[in-house]
Amino acid sequence: MRDLDIEQIAKSTAIKVLGFPVQLTKEEFKDQSKQLAREQRGAPENAMRNIQLSQIAQLYGYLAEHIGDLIHRMAEEPFYFHGGFDVVHEKLKRIDMYLNDRYGFEREFKEQITENLKYDIAQGKVKYKSFDEAYEALRKLGKIYADEHRKLKPINRAQSLARLAAVAYGEFRFNDVRNVISQLKSKVDQGLEVWEKFATEYPQDKIIDTNNLTGSENMGNAGVIQDGRIIAYHVSDHPEKVINILKQNLPLSLGRDQGKVGDLGTSGLYFSAVPQLWLNRSTEKWSFLNTLSESQLHKLIDSLIEDIKKQRKERYIADFEEEIGLRDLNYIKDGLLLRDLLVYYAGQPYNIEFWRKKYLNKLGIEPGPEPKIVEVELKGKFLDLTDQNISGSAMNEIISKYDGAFFRGTMGRDPQGVTWNNNSVLRFGDFKR
Repeated sequence: MRDLDIEQIAKSTAIKVLGFPVQLTKEEFKDQSKQLAREQRGAPENAMRNIQLSQIAQLYGYLAEHIGDLIHRMAEEPFYFHGGFDVVHEKLKRIDMYLNDRYGFEREFKEQITENLKYDIAQGKVKYKSFDEAYEALRKLGKIYADEHRKLKPINRAQSLARLAAVAYGEFRFNDVRNVISQLKSKVDQGLEVWEKFATEYPQDKIIDTNNLTGSENMGNAGVIQDGRIIAYHVSDHPEKVINILKQNLPLSLGRDQGKVGDLGTSGLYFSAVPQLWLNRSTEKWSFLNTLSESQLHKLIDSLIEDIKKQRKERYIADFEEEIGLRDLNYIKDGLLLRDLLVYYAGQPYNIEFWRKKYLNKLGIEPGPEPKIVEVELKGKFLDLTDQNISGSAMNEIISKYDGAFFRGTMGRDPQGVTWNNNSVLRFGDFKR
């Protein structure tokens, strides 16, 4: 079997958001968009008002209003108002201006927090005892704002990006907000015709059939189409199990734990052109944690503590994230928490890949087995579900009609595909049909 060197594959990140209905008529799209606009004026709007009423940082509250309003303007009578072109265009220019101001958006609203604290103290109105307390209060209000916008159900790509901007803004992921606003602005800056087409597009089935390629197909980062085949990678702790299933022509669902489905809502053989996104889902690489001596455990924890302090110094994480991270590491060191909880430091917000050989070897620790990345080749009909939200009954129908499905990979979804048809797998590592 030809395994790939995971150190040679570039890193990539993505943010999960919900998808859209499978198919809609024009009238259904209009009605559901209007309902979406009304829902945005409910709890999400109230969350925005609470941010503004707090008066912790007026600039943050100002942009919370305009970013949250984007999805409302797009969805309100979408065809009559051309996807809200005039208002959305103006709002995006304003949002972009503040987010990318040379003085620094984050710097400015944090300075506002400091000045507001000074003013309150001078007036004898002490709401918060320190900057950190006020900042944390604002983050909590932002989280409510993000959570309420996350509950909205966008119907197309434009609406989904608008919601994603609001969610990211509430979660203080400002670079993600800049990325999304840039995508939306690039569309609206091209004029009314381009924007209206983008903002009022409603879902249609999109299929890639390797037996009937036109040359214009695009799977994004789910896979690469080459010579009439889909080339991608599969991540597994036990690739030999998959090979046995393929050789015996058994259901691909047997390669997963019973009842377990993946991100595409079904079981089967999952693949991606950027497999590094799935490395953290491997479990056996953590087996070394169970064999650590007390001194090795302390060495590992001390190293993680230094990493987290460095992340805070470089402003990769916030004060409270450093505080929580260091506190829990010391709890683990003192035996108050289980060592198994260390695995969370490989995920958000720290993203420390301390399971890798180069990290552990420096500490004199024998690493666990790294997950295998296996190249695969596939054929057949694959349905693009990037812009769709599939229920169980709809997925059953899709399985009966197609060989697999995929997400192209966007700010909203990790790039990946799945096949449930054993015969669609032409090659899996060294195994070939």
